[in-house]
Amino acid sequence: HIDLTTLANCHIQDEIKTIENTRLQLEIRPLTIDDSLIFIEEFEPNKCNLVNLTISYRTIDCSGEWGPVLANNNRYLLIDRHPNLCLINQKLEIIKRSPWKFDFIRDMCWSSTLNCFIVTTRTREIYLINEKTLATELVQTIEEQDWSSCTCSATSFYLTVRREGTNIFEFNLLSSFALIKRWKPPHSCKHYEVRLNTAYKNKTLALVISHSTTSIVHLELCSSITLDRLWLLDLNISHTIGQPLIRCSSLTCDEWVVVDNNTSQLFHVKKDGQIKSVYPCNPAP
Repeated sequence: HIDLTTLANCHIQDEIKTIENTRLQLEIRPLTIDDSLIFIEEFEPNKCNLVNLTISYRTIDCSGEWGPVLANNNRYLLIDRHPNLCLINQKLEIIKRSPWKFDFIRDMCWSSTLNCFIVTTRTREIYLINEKTLATELVQTIEEQDWSSCTCSATSFYLTVRREGTNIFEFNLLSSFALIKRWKPPHSCKHYEVRLNTAYKNKTLALVISHSTTSIVHLELCSSITLDRLWLLDLNISHTIGQPLIRCSSLTCDEWVVVDNNTSQLFHVKKDGQIKSVYPCNPAP
Protein backbone atom coordinates (compact mmCIF):
# COMPACT_ATOMS: atom_id res chain seq x y z
CA HIS A 1 0.00 0.00 0.00
CA ILE A 2 2.87 2.37 0.80
CA ASP A 3 4.45 1.67 -2.59
CA LEU A 4 1.15 2.41 -4.32
CA THR A 5 0.77 5.69 -2.42
CA THR A 6 4.32 6.71 -3.24
CA LEU A 7 3.76 5.86 -6.88
CA ALA A 8 0.57 7.90 -6.95
CA ASN A 9 2.33 10.91 -5.41
CA CYS A 10 5.11 10.68 -7.94
CA HIS A 11 2.56 10.54 -10.73
CA ILE A 12 0.78 13.63 -9.40
CA GLN A 13 4.05 15.55 -9.11
CA ASP A 14 4.92 14.62 -12.71
CA GLU A 15 1.51 15.91 -13.84
CA ILE A 16 2.03 19.19 -11.95
CA LYS A 17 5.45 19.69 -13.56
CA THR A 18 3.95 18.97 -16.96
CA ILE A 19 1.24 21.61 -16.40
CA GLU A 20 3.80 24.13 -15.12
CA ASN A 21 5.95 23.63 -18.22
CA THR A 22 3.04 23.86 -20.61
CA ARG A 23 2.60 27.26 -22.31
CA LEU A 24 -0.93 28.35 -23.05
CA GLN A 25 -1.57 30.79 -25.88
CA LEU A 26 -4.62 32.95 -25.17
CA GLU A 27 -6.19 35.28 -27.72
CA ILE A 28 -8.02 38.12 -25.95
CA ARG A 29 -10.19 40.43 -28.00
CA PRO A 30 -11.38 43.83 -26.67
CA LEU A 31 -15.02 44.07 -25.68
CA THR A 32 -16.86 46.53 -27.89
CA ILE A 33 -19.72 48.38 -26.18
CA ASP A 34 -22.30 50.36 -28.11
CA ASP A 35 -22.46 53.75 -26.35
CA SER A 36 -25.99 54.28 -27.62
CA LEU A 37 -27.18 51.43 -25.40
CA ILE A 38 -25.88 53.02 -22.20
CA PHE A 39 -27.55 55.91 -20.35
CA ILE A 40 -26.30 57.24 -17.03
CA GLU A 41 -28.62 59.82 -15.50
CA GLU A 42 -26.82 62.82 -14.10
CA PHE A 43 -27.09 63.04 -10.33
CA GLU A 44 -28.68 66.28 -9.21
CA PRO A 45 -28.84 66.40 -5.39
CA ASN A 46 -31.08 69.49 -5.36
CA LYS A 47 -33.41 68.38 -8.14
CA CYS A 48 -37.08 68.73 -7.23
CA ASN A 49 -39.61 66.03 -7.99
CA LEU A 50 -43.15 66.68 -6.82
CA VAL A 51 -44.64 63.38 -8.02
CA ASN A 52 -44.57 61.90 -4.52
CA LEU A 53 -46.59 64.83 -3.22
CA THR A 54 -49.58 63.90 -5.35
CA ILE A 55 -50.25 60.74 -3.33
CA SER A 56 -50.90 61.32 0.36
CA TYR A 57 -49.79 58.81 2.98
CA ARG A 58 -51.35 60.77 5.82
CA THR A 59 -53.67 63.76 6.01
CA ILE A 60 -54.32 66.41 8.63
CA ASP A 61 -57.41 68.58 8.48
CA CYS A 62 -56.27 72.20 8.44
CA SER A 63 -59.02 73.90 6.48
CA GLY A 64 -59.55 77.56 7.35
CA GLU A 65 -61.49 80.59 6.20
CA TRP A 66 -59.05 81.11 3.34
CA GLY A 67 -58.09 77.47 2.91
CA PRO A 68 -55.15 75.76 4.64
CA VAL A 69 -52.84 78.21 6.43
CA LEU A 70 -49.41 76.96 7.48
CA ALA A 71 -45.73 77.86 7.68
CA ASN A 72 -42.55 75.88 8.22
CA ASN A 73 -38.95 76.11 9.28
CA ASN A 74 -36.33 73.36 9.07
CA ARG A 75 -37.89 71.48 11.96
CA TYR A 76 -41.63 71.97 12.20
CA LEU A 77 -44.87 72.96 10.52
CA LEU A 78 -47.14 75.46 12.21
CA ILE A 79 -50.74 74.77 11.15
CA ASP A 80 -53.93 76.67 11.82
CA ARG A 81 -56.47 74.06 12.99
CA HIS A 82 -59.14 76.35 14.35
CA PRO A 83 -59.58 76.83 17.27
CA ASN A 84 -55.97 75.70 17.85
CA LEU A 85 -52.49 76.35 16.54
CA CYS A 86 -50.63 73.06 16.11
CA LEU A 87 -46.92 72.37 15.80
CA ILE A 88 -46.25 69.34 13.58
CA ASN A 89 -43.01 67.37 13.25
CA GLN A 90 -41.68 65.69 10.10
CA LYS A 91 -43.69 62.55 10.84
CA LEU A 92 -46.87 64.66 10.78
CA GLU A 93 -47.31 64.16 14.50
CA ILE A 94 -48.77 66.97 16.60
CA ILE A 95 -46.15 67.73 19.24
CA LYS A 96 -47.73 70.88 20.63
CA ARG A 97 -51.18 72.45 20.57
CA SER A 98 -52.27 75.86 21.81
CA PRO A 99 -55.70 77.56 21.72
CA TRP A 100 -55.88 80.49 19.30
CA LYS A 101 -57.84 83.22 21.08
CA PHE A 102 -57.69 85.84 18.36
CA ASP A 103 -59.45 86.36 15.02
CA PHE A 104 -59.13 84.15 11.94
CA ILE A 105 -55.60 83.74 10.59
CA ARG A 106 -55.07 84.89 7.02
CA ASP A 107 -51.41 84.02 6.53
CA MET A 108 -48.22 83.11 8.38
CA CYS A 109 -44.50 82.80 7.70
CA TRP A 110 -41.27 81.91 9.50
CA SER A 111 -38.56 84.46 10.36
CA SER A 112 -35.13 82.92 10.91
CA THR A 113 -33.89 86.32 12.05
CA LEU A 114 -36.43 86.62 14.87
CA ASN A 115 -36.56 82.83 15.32
CA CYS A 116 -40.35 82.83 15.43
CA PHE A 117 -43.45 82.55 13.27
CA ILE A 118 -45.32 85.69 12.17
CA VAL A 119 -49.11 85.61 11.76
CA THR A 120 -51.56 88.04 10.13
CA THR A 121 -55.23 88.06 11.15
CA ARG A 122 -58.57 89.25 9.81
CA THR A 123 -58.69 91.97 12.48
CA ARG A 124 -55.60 93.61 10.93
CA GLU A 125 -53.24 92.52 13.71
CA ILE A 126 -49.78 90.95 13.46
CA TYR A 127 -48.54 88.41 16.01
CA LEU A 128 -45.21 86.75 16.75
CA ILE A 129 -45.49 83.05 17.68
CA ASN A 130 -42.78 81.40 19.77
CA GLU A 131 -41.70 78.13 18.16
CA LYS A 132 -41.19 76.22 21.43
CA THR A 133 -44.11 77.47 23.53
CA LEU A 134 -46.53 78.85 20.89
CA ALA A 135 -46.80 81.95 23.08
CA THR A 136 -48.07 85.02 21.20
CA GLU A 137 -46.85 88.61 21.13
CA LEU A 138 -48.69 91.45 19.40
CA VAL A 139 -46.59 93.58 17.05
CA GLN A 140 -47.61 97.11 18.02
CA THR A 141 -45.36 99.07 15.68
CA ILE A 142 -47.19 98.14 12.46
CA GLU A 143 -50.15 100.29 11.48
CA GLU A 144 -53.41 98.34 11.32
CA GLN A 145 -54.60 97.68 7.78
CA ASP A 146 -56.53 94.95 6.02
CA TRP A 147 -53.48 92.71 5.77
CA SER A 148 -53.55 89.52 3.73
CA SER A 149 -50.33 87.70 2.78
CA CYS A 150 -46.87 87.91 4.33
CA THR A 151 -43.33 86.63 3.78
CA CYS A 152 -39.81 87.21 5.15
CA SER A 153 -36.24 87.66 4.03
CA ALA A 154 -33.32 87.75 6.45
CA THR A 155 -33.80 91.48 7.03
CA SER A 156 -37.30 92.39 5.82
CA PHE A 157 -40.93 91.49 6.46
CA TYR A 158 -43.27 91.94 3.48
CA LEU A 159 -47.02 92.50 3.82
CA THR A 160 -49.74 92.94 1.21
CA VAL A 161 -53.13 94.60 1.64
CA ARG A 162 -56.31 92.78 0.73
CA ARG A 163 -57.92 94.90 -1.98
CA GLU A 164 -57.75 95.78 -5.67
CA GLY A 165 -54.61 97.68 -6.53
CA THR A 166 -52.72 95.89 -3.76
CA ASN A 167 -50.10 97.85 -1.85
CA ILE A 168 -46.93 96.07 -0.73
CA PHE A 169 -45.20 97.11 2.49
CA GLU A 170 -41.64 96.30 3.53
CA PHE A 171 -40.72 96.43 7.23
CA ASN A 172 -37.32 96.14 8.91
CA LEU A 173 -36.95 92.98 11.01
CA LEU A 174 -33.79 94.37 12.58
CA SER A 175 -35.42 97.59 13.74
CA SER A 176 -38.72 96.71 15.47
CA PHE A 177 -40.66 96.46 12.19
CA ALA A 178 -39.92 100.02 11.12
CA LEU A 179 -41.43 100.80 7.72
CA ILE A 180 -38.82 100.74 4.95
CA LYS A 181 -40.89 101.13 1.80
CA ARG A 182 -44.43 101.13 0.46
CA TRP A 183 -45.14 100.23 -3.14
CA LYS A 184 -48.39 101.47 -4.69
CA PRO A 185 -50.07 100.84 -8.06
CA PRO A 186 -49.10 100.86 -10.82
CA HIS A 187 -45.69 99.77 -9.47
CA SER A 188 -47.01 97.20 -7.00
CA CYS A 189 -49.62 95.92 -9.48
CA LYS A 190 -52.32 97.22 -11.79
CA HIS A 191 -55.35 98.94 -10.25
CA TYR A 192 -57.63 96.04 -11.22
CA GLU A 193 -55.36 93.30 -9.80
CA VAL A 194 -55.32 91.62 -6.40
CA ARG A 195 -52.25 89.93 -4.93
CA LEU A 196 -53.43 86.67 -3.37
CA ASN A 197 -50.15 85.33 -1.98
CA THR A 198 -46.47 86.20 -1.66
CA ALA A 199 -43.26 84.19 -1.14
CA TYR A 200 -39.63 85.30 -0.81
CA LYS A 201 -36.46 83.57 -2.12
CA ASN A 202 -32.99 84.90 -2.97
CA LYS A 203 -33.84 88.60 -3.35
CA THR A 204 -37.01 87.86 -5.31
CA LEU A 205 -40.73 87.90 -4.52
CA ALA A 206 -43.10 85.42 -6.14
CA LEU A 207 -46.60 86.90 -6.32
CA VAL A 208 -49.87 85.12 -7.10
CA ILE A 209 -52.10 87.73 -8.76
CA SER A 210 -55.73 87.61 -9.90
CA HIS A 211 -57.63 89.90 -12.26
CA SER A 212 -60.56 91.45 -10.37
CA THR A 213 -62.87 91.28 -13.41
CA THR A 214 -61.88 88.10 -15.26
CA SER A 215 -60.62 86.25 -12.13
CA ILE A 216 -57.71 84.88 -14.22
CA VAL A 217 -54.61 84.10 -12.13
CA HIS A 218 -50.94 84.45 -13.00
CA LEU A 219 -47.63 84.07 -11.17
CA GLU A 220 -45.15 86.92 -11.26
CA LEU A 221 -41.53 87.04 -10.08
CA CYS A 222 -40.14 90.44 -9.05
CA SER A 223 -37.01 91.85 -7.49
CA SER A 224 -37.53 92.23 -3.74
CA ILE A 225 -35.43 95.40 -3.85
CA THR A 226 -37.00 97.32 -6.74
CA LEU A 227 -40.15 95.26 -7.42
CA ASP A 228 -39.19 95.21 -11.10
CA ARG A 229 -40.75 92.25 -12.89
CA LEU A 230 -38.41 89.40 -13.88
CA TRP A 231 -41.03 87.19 -15.53
CA LEU A 232 -44.78 86.51 -15.65
CA LEU A 233 -46.52 83.14 -16.07
CA ASP A 234 -50.20 82.63 -16.92
CA LEU A 235 -51.50 79.64 -14.93
CA ASN A 236 -54.80 79.19 -16.80
CA ILE A 237 -56.74 78.99 -13.56
CA SER A 238 -59.11 81.42 -11.87
CA HIS A 239 -59.93 82.64 -8.39
CA THR A 240 -63.06 84.34 -7.10
CA ILE A 241 -63.88 85.88 -3.74
CA GLY A 242 -64.81 83.23 -1.20
CA GLN A 243 -62.61 80.48 -2.66
CA PRO A 244 -59.50 79.21 -0.82
CA LEU A 245 -56.47 81.28 -1.74
CA ILE A 246 -54.02 80.05 -4.37
CA ARG A 247 -50.65 79.91 -2.65
CA CYS A 248 -47.03 79.66 -3.73
CA SER A 249 -43.85 78.48 -2.06
CA SER A 250 -40.17 78.35 -2.94
CA LEU A 251 -38.31 75.14 -3.81
CA THR A 252 -34.62 74.34 -4.21
CA CYS A 253 -32.76 75.50 -7.34
CA ASP A 254 -34.81 78.74 -7.33
CA GLU A 255 -37.93 76.90 -8.48
CA TRP A 256 -41.49 77.40 -7.23
CA VAL A 257 -44.65 75.47 -6.50
CA VAL A 258 -48.14 76.94 -6.81
CA VAL A 259 -50.90 75.16 -4.89
CA ASP A 260 -54.46 75.51 -6.17
CA ASN A 261 -56.90 74.01 -3.69
CA ASN A 262 -59.84 74.85 -5.95
CA THR A 263 -58.74 72.64 -8.87
CA SER A 264 -56.65 70.20 -6.77
CA GLN A 265 -53.46 70.92 -8.71
CA LEU A 266 -49.77 71.54 -8.04
CA PHE A 267 -47.87 73.70 -10.53
CA HIS A 268 -44.10 73.11 -10.60
CA VAL A 269 -42.51 76.26 -12.03
CA LYS A 270 -38.89 76.47 -13.21
CA LYS A 271 -36.64 79.38 -12.30
CA ASP A 272 -37.07 80.90 -15.78
CA GLY A 273 -40.84 81.13 -15.32
CA GLN A 274 -41.80 78.11 -17.42
CA ILE A 275 -44.10 75.36 -16.17
CA LYS A 276 -42.11 72.20 -15.49
CA SER A 277 -45.07 69.98 -14.58
CA VAL A 278 -48.68 70.13 -13.43
CA TYR A 279 -49.77 67.44 -11.00
CA PRO A 280 -53.34 66.52 -10.00
CA CYS A 281 -53.81 65.88 -6.28
CA ASN A 282 -56.30 63.68 -4.48
CA PRO A 283 -57.39 64.74 -1.94
CA ALA A 284 -57.10 68.47 -2.61
CA PRO A 285 -53.91 70.03 -1.19
